[in-house]
Amino acid sequence: MTESDDWRSALIPKVADETDYVVRSFGDADGGGKEVKVVPSNGGIDHMYAEGEILVREEHLDRVLEILEPDADREQVRNDPARVRPVIEGVALLTLGESQPLALDALDTIDQQIGLGVATPNHVLTVAGGEIGGCPATEPQEVYYEIEPFPSVCHDGGGDGVLVYMADTGLLRDTARHSWLEGVRLANQVEDADPRDPLEGDPPQIPPYTGHGTFVAGVLRCIAPATEIIVQNAFAVAGSELESDLVTRLDAALGLGPDIFHLTIACSSRNDLPLIAFQEWLRKVRQSGAVVIAAAGNSGVGRKIWPAAFPGVIGVGATPPVPAERAQDRKS
Repeated sequence: MTESDDWRSALIPKVADETDYVVRSFGDADGGGKEVKVVPSNGGIDHMYAEGEILVREEHLDRVLEILEPDADREQVRNDPARVRPVIEGVALLTLGESQPLALDALDTIDQQIGLGVATPNHVLTVAGGEIGGCPATEPQEVYYEIEPFPSVCHDGGGDGVLVYMADTGLLRDTARHSWLEGVRLANQVEDADPRDPLEGDPPQIPPYTGHGTFVAGVLRCIAPATEIIVQNAFAVAGSELESDLVTRLDAALGLGPDIFHLTIACSSRNDLPLIAFQEWLRKVRQSGAVVIAAAGNSGVGRKIWPAAFPGVIGVGATPPVPAERAQDRKS
């Protein structure tokens, strides 16, 4: 499946608006100046990726360079950190040269000559993303009265001795004054504040996805009040991040010794193939003994949503409860 420049017209309007915000944010200087491309599918998103970049399994990197680079340039490219950057042991990020084909064309050639799964796009993952769209950050879900969380709130030291690392949008600056968030901390006091820049305007203009990490940490704290939680602003670009950057950050977080990795981020992928950098990170996680929990996405479709689809990852989804009067209507 190839990328189309008229992807907006191929998407459901709400999904198009959310996606356009993500694409524009990556293009801004604060987003790293990345050109993000969108491949539409059935009114939703097949996948998003960074143009001009591909992830390559290191054991096949030399062969990939043989396919894509002239003989005279291969050694120079192989040793140029601007062109080949390690992401995690076993996977490197290859930046294509100006004379090279577009990312999807390069991947088609690699697939044909070496095989599927050797190289993949540098996918964009989004807060609870999926084929039909990302997290409805500006569309609150109605909450009904007399509904208890499941599992229910655990008092008397629930979660004591457990360290949870949350890759999310960081923490709001004033969380320390709220008692139920006592013990929730930032991975980095400066980098992980949410939002990174103080809000402006009167009343303040709140960007989409701001407060997502604080809300998620608060939910966990209500369920297991004694849990120690570290929140990192891992989705700083419109609630999104590239696989190469996110996996590098998660790999470093292994040094914190978490018992649980909590990832509220997801994406569908080109040809539904696994995210190869995530795959290598999960090998290291299994060796550490930690548990990984990931959002199953917001699609409501049967496609694989990564990283929740990986074996050994606990994929979590939810549906809203049906009030009694609505349930009665359905029966009748």
